[in-house]
Amino acid sequence: MIIFTDIDATLIGHDDYRYEEIRPLVKKLIERRIPVVLVSSKTFVETVSLHRELRLIEPFVIENGGGIAIPEGHPMAAESDGREKNGFLLEPLGVPYATIRRFVVSRRMKGKITGFGDLTVAEVARLTGLSEEAAAAAKERLFSEPFLLKERDALEFVTGQASEAGLAVTAGGRFHHLMGAGMDKGTAFSRLLERYRRLGIETGRTVALGDGPNDLPMLARADIAVLIPRPGMAHEPFEHPRLMRAEHPAPCGWRESVELLLSER
Repeated sequence: MIIFTDIDATLIGHDDYRYEEIRPLVKKLIERRIPVVLVSSKTFVETVSLHRELRLIEPFVIENGGGIAIPEGHPMAAESDGREKNGFLLEPLGVPYATIRRFVVSRRMKGKITGFGDLTVAEVARLTGLSEEAAAAAKERLFSEPFLLKERDALEFVTGQASEAGLAVTAGGRFHHLMGAGMDKGTAFSRLLERYRRLGIETGRTVALGDGPNDLPMLARADIAVLIPRPGMAHEPFEHPRLMRAEHPAPCGWRESVELLLSER
């Protein structure tokens, strides 16, 4: 079994970002050599911090599939042409952040959206509930731009304009995200899985866990898809031949779902 998991509102709490209760289970997965791959809208700086906190050893995906980070000691590193960044080889899949920012500040987007690049660290902290240190890490974008709509009915216009510019829009837990067209978590999932198998690394069943629309391309490609509900909300509408709907929000729902899957092995 190999586990691909979203982070916010899937692995960690939606409002409090809590994840202490999943630590023992993650440790057990590592000991049993079950790969755990983080696949998130978070930045490299944010994700590498959690990766190290949980003592994970597998590659991870950042910014909704915008890039893949491979630990330098991982078997996958030998065939990587990524640039070194804090002990990882960072491989871009999406367009550079500077390209996305040019679109955000263009005349056609004036009055339509506010991106993370337009916000101060304090404003991002207020909107997300993160500490200012964590909010600063969330602003260190490489391949995508979270944004808020200035006009409620502007999403269709923004999506159309983004498409003309070679970009795409997806919905996350708190924000919409601008990124390169054709870039999503499902594409990154498939690329990583193919590389695991090419290297002869046993994967077995693929499991994907997520909570929001931006997770669905990844869940659709997994053998087993697990939907985690957000607090006070129904599950994201989704159909899959092997779909599990967790009873509780993160992190409890993640732990219960993975424990159930382990018991079925």
